[in-house]
Amino acid sequence: MEIREISFFNSFQCAGGACSETCCRGWLIPLEEEDQARLKKERGLFWLKYRLATWCGLKDNFNSTSRYCPFFNKDGLCSMQLQKGHDFIPEACRSYPRYYRNFGSFEERMIDLSCIEGAKLWFANCFDLSFQTYDGTPESGRFGSNEDAGYLRALLKIREEMIRPLLKVKTAGELSSLLHQIDAYGEAAQKAFLAEENDHLEKHPFACDFDEGELCGLFPFDADIFADLMRTHLFSERLSFANPTLYKLCKLYIDAERSTRDMKKLWKTACTSFLERYAHYVPYYGAQYAYYLYQHFLNIYDDYSFRRNLRMGMIHLNVKFLFDVLLERAQGAFSDDDFVRTLSVYNRRAYFNGTIMDEMYRVVETMTAEK
Repeated sequence: MEIREISFFNSFQCAGGACSETCCRGWLIPLEEEDQARLKKERGLFWLKYRLATWCGLKDNFNSTSRYCPFFNKDGLCSMQLQKGHDFIPEACRSYPRYYRNFGSFEERMIDLSCIEGAKLWFANCFDLSFQTYDGTPESGRFGSNEDAGYLRALLKIREEMIRPLLKVKTAGELSSLLHQIDAYGEAAQKAFLAEENDHLEKHPFACDFDEGELCGLFPFDADIFADLMRTHLFSERLSFANPTLYKLCKLYIDAERSTRDMKKLWKTACTSFLERYAHYVPYYGAQYAYYLYQHFLNIYDDYSFRRNLRMGMIHLNVKFLFDVLLERAQGAFSDDDFVRTLSVYNRRAYFNGTIMDEMYRVVETMTAEK
């Protein structure tokens, strides 16, 4: 099979005990059948830890409470890996943060940005992304049930059409305009698909008409949309131990909202100030959305949800931007490390929780329909 690896895929190295945002906390760690069979054969204290971690074997995962994994030791390392070796640990732990999608004729491999070391790699390489291809054995099972090779080729072409200009963005206005055009494309393609028009894939990005005056700002969102997004399950008091960095970021929003009578004015002032002082990060926001498309646009090959898949990336982009603005406002400064950290901790929470994504999508669908 043809293997397509993102250009920095093999540069990833786990930081181990030095990681500032360990993946051994804040996650539900799934156990494959092979993992469970292997662990059940153990004896002594190791077996007892496994039993306690899986509620006496009733659950097929570790870390249901999202606290530290029971095998996480005081040095920030995996005691299971130290005792048994890398090949013994659960499959999810062995592969993370590597991201695989097998489409039958090829497999794409990327690094997920929920890992802070992966996010650092992306930040250093995000304007020079490409796939390195070679023949190999896939690491994942077949994605979805669609076997229409022509449909997949058309989606790949459309993805590239969207990504190229996103990686050339210089200003917030340019990015907003591109997102409007991509959103208009998603709307047109969705309507055509639902109407069973055979040519719905022939509707190309940047060729669909849109009236910017009738749409809300797609970058950045306005204060009302952010207010409702922050009232979803994105925030939870449990974040204080599961994802403490994201908890602090959410609290910055809550504190700002409580301390002002005019959130719209505060947001406009803070947003304008950030974009003026840190305009050099705008291209990275374009690159963030481009990388989202690399990872998630081909979901359409399985679910045909053009509008949802495109808009979810815009939602993620905007909430990450919100946290950047709030963090800079609180600190009085903003750095590359800050950009990477907010990206990673937000990704870890929102990209892997279907409930949160459903809630966020409904917020934006409802509020944009009212504009």
